[in-house]
Amino acid sequence: MSWGRVLHGALEAAMRDPKLDLALHAANLLAAEERPPGELEEVLRVVEGVRGSPLWKRALAAKRRFAEVPFALPVDAAALGLEQGPDRALLQGTIDLVFEEDSGWVLVDYKSDAITDANRAGLLDFYFPQIGHYRRSWEKLTGSPTRAALFFIATGETVWMPDASTETSRAS
Repeated sequence: MSWGRVLHGALEAAMRDPKLDLALHAANLLAAEERPPGELEEVLRVVEGVRGSPLWKRALAAKRRFAEVPFALPVDAAALGLEQGPDRALLQGTIDLVFEEDSGWVLVDYKSDAITDANRAGLLDFYFPQIGHYRRSWEKLTGSPTRAALFFIATGETVWMPDASTETSRAS
């Protein structure tokens, strides 16, 4: 989790301020997490890989963009797979990146998992319900169509969540 906080913090800062001294910021994030300073090169390599992606470039060119957006929303407990307890639950989290294009909003959730042919279906089955809640909530909040994607940091792969009318995902 510590490594993930460093990566998310570095990606958030890089999106908010593309001219930021990323090396200095990442060094501070590593120190705050009490991680070895020798990991700086790896943090910078990973972040530069994400910054070089077509999705990142789309976000930078967007009308509006937000990074690390906290939220809390009530949802039916059954929709979260909770069988015991109250009928409603509070879903809390952070949207890693959301940006607005002419066709609507794009919501992105960064994942540090290594995605392979062997674990692909399991990861998508696990993460799609989560970003599905985020997407539906963002659509209600903004009144605009929203697409959602997982961005696998290790491979630079963007996997789009199926639209309500589509049953298969698209990778790009």
